[in-house]
Order: sequence, then structure tokens, then C-alpha cells
Amino acid sequence: MGLILNKSSGKSTGLTPAELDAVHECLTWGRQPGNNKVLTFFGTVFESFHNACRTLMGRFKSVLPEGCLRARIRATRRESHNPKEGSLADTLGEEAHGMVVVDAGGHPMKYDALTIMEDVVATQTSRIEIDVPGADGRGWQRTGSYVDVAADGALNEQWRQDMSQGAQHLREETYVHVSEPHYDAKVWPHIHPYGTGSMLCEPGAGSPHRHARNRLALIQSFFRKSAMWGFWFLNRMIVAELFFTNKKRQAAGRSGASTGKEDDPITRLYGTAQPSSIPESTE
Repeated sequence: MGLILNKSSGKSTGLTPAELDAVHECLTWGRQPGNNKVLTFFGTVFESFHNACRTLMGRFKSVLPEGCLRARIRATRRESHNPKEGSLADTLGEEAHGMVVVDAGGHPMKYDALTIMEDVVATQTSRIEIDVPGADGRGWQRTGSYVDVAADGALNEQWRQDMSQGAQHLREETYVHVSEPHYDAKVWPHIHPYGTGSMLCEPGAGSPHRHARNRLALIQSFFRKSAMWGFWFLNRMIVAELFFTNKKRQAAGRSGASTGKEDDPITRLYGTAQPSSIPESTE
């Protein structure tokens, strides 16, 4: 719901009293817990996760170089602040049991790193160190700066909860299912800024081959320059052809089709027959 507000009065023009009451009713309903998932995600859980990441990186602000866009968090187990010489902790050398590359705000830069943020950084008693990019941006170099989670008052139980719930919520709510009709637009949102632009945005919009041909012929050069997008879309076409070929073989009772009861999920969905049109296939 969007409303255009008057610049001087700050009110929306053209609304009748009845319509204004309806707007207030919608806003009141949206503020009630459980009614507005978008507000819950961006207004509470994600905001708490953002603040938890910012709190953690605030401990290392003084050691981050000016303009540093990323850092690496190293979580190491440490039973004592001053381990005795020859003890187990001294022998192990405080080997890292979790490493996460984060941006300047402390947010993980890779999707799978959210699991480490939840399982290691947020829930285990660790000593957290920070590494910065090495010379010319290659490799990592240690800063010697660390925070003991158990001893830091700001990294308390509430901080752990915000970090853990935020990481879990991000994994669950931002996951894109393969059956999603706008699959490509949600996987590549930065190249679809003005709408879905997905292959199935309209009924009968076209086949994967036509969609790929259209994208590769656009003035926008991203699709031609990105090898990742090219291999991703090629894999999508191959998977689609395997899936529908398996469906046809099932209907015709031909060999190579799956029964739908196989333990291997790949065989269950795609069968074992490879269409001859797939490059490098055994057919």
C-alpha cells in the first residue's frame, strides 16, 4: 500500500473520511503481532540481527583500516584467559572452529556463513578475533585484537539470541525454492530492478531457450559478461529438459524413467535417461 503525501501538509490528498478510516484500520491491523510478516522481518528480527552485528563489529572498529569493506571473524575455543604452559589449550594453539567473512557492518557476505554465525559465533563460548585483508587485498592478516564473548558485558544472552534468531530467520525467509515461478528474478534481483523480468512472469511467456536468447541479445551486457549467470541458466535448461523427459517416459512406461520411490532424489525427479539434445551427454 502506497500513499502520495502533500509536501506542505504531510497528508494524503483526495481521501474521503471513510477511506481515511479504512487506511487507519489497515495500519492498525498491520501493527498487530503476526499479521504483517514483512514488518516482522524488517522491523524486528532483521533489525535486531543488524544491531547485533553492529555491536560485534564495534568492538573492532579501532583496528579496521580506513575504507575496509570486509573482514574475517575467527572464533576459537579458549577455556582460560591464561592457559598453563603445556596445557591442552596451549598445545592446540587455539585452532579456529569457525570463520566468517563479513562486511564492514558485520553481516556475513555468503549465505552459508549464516549457519556459522548462529552455531558458533552466537551460541558457543568463544574468543572472537578479527582478521583484515592483507597487502593488495590478498589473503588475510591478523590484527591481534580479540573479544572474549563470556567476559564482554555487551555480548550478553540477549545479543546471542538476536544473532541466532536473525541468522535462522534469514536462512528460512530468503530461501528461494526451485518451484518458485519467479525463480530467476529472485536469485538475481540486482539485474531485475524494474519488475520480475522472470521467465514465467506471464502465462506462456516462452521457453528457457527463448528467454536465454532474449537476455543474451539485450543491450544490457551483464548477461553476456557473467559466466556465472551463463552456467546457471545452462544448468536450468538441462534440469528442465531432464525433468519433463522423465515425465514423458513415465507416462509412456519406457525404461529409464523413475518410479517416484527411489531413495536418490536426483533419480526420483529426473530418471536415468539423458536426452540426446543435452551437450556432452552419453546419448
